[in-house]
Amino acid sequence: MVKRLDVIPHFKSGHKFAQFIIILLWGSIIISAIALGFDVFQIILLYKIKAGEAIKEATAIANDSRILVFEVLRGLIFLITIIPFLMWLYRVHRNLPALGATNLKFSPGWVVGYFFIPILNISRPYEAVKEIWKGSDPDWSFSSLEKAPVSHLIGFWWAIFLFSGVMNYTVGKDYIDILIKAIKATETISSLLVTSWFMGGLLVIEIIDAVLAINIVRKIDRRQEKKNLQKGGIRGHPLKGTCQEKKTIP
Repeated sequence: MVKRLDVIPHFKSGHKFAQFIIILLWGSIIISAIALGFDVFQIILLYKIKAGEAIKEATAIANDSRILVFEVLRGLIFLITIIPFLMWLYRVHRNLPALGATNLKFSPGWVVGYFFIPILNISRPYEAVKEIWKGSDPDWSFSSLEKAPVSHLIGFWWAIFLFSGVMNYTVGKDYIDILIKAIKATETISSLLVTSWFMGGLLVIEIIDAVLAINIVRKIDRRQEKKNLQKGGIRGHPLKGTCQEKKTIP
């Protein structure tokens, strides 16, 4: 009887990835905050126009154009952020066996892959992030993660993320169309007002979600670095791979 030994991948710090993602998330917060300011100014202008106050056409068009530019920037910063975020998720999940976690429900590849599978992407990414949180807990000494504690932050973050995604897909794309029509002076004041209020609320929600994401990324990073230290690694450096008995081969 020969026992086969599998090497567990060594710990590879995700600290630099985490720092980069946090910078990008702060960038998205700043862009959303500026866009919110322009949206509020837009609402004020629209109420003035509705009340019969004379507003220079150039002022209204300029504000519509600024909002349109920042809507494009919001989309770009999201795309720029999501790629390193998924790369970071892959790395921190891949670290879990080196940190002592066993019987994991997900593989690093599927942690990323489930984001792109319709229906399953509603719940599986959330479950995967919970698994990462549990497996990174430096105060949880058991290899099984079933009863490990998990932060409510993850649930709030994911619920807001899904909601803002749906709102962006429905209201967001219509908002851009309405802005373009407004610049061409073919959109009504009432339509602009309703959409501007919706977009203002959505921007606030996105800012809150980005703050929650920053906290989650920072805490998972700190937890993994601390747990790596507990297991004999060096902060920001790999813990050497270990061997684990996999199965018996006759």
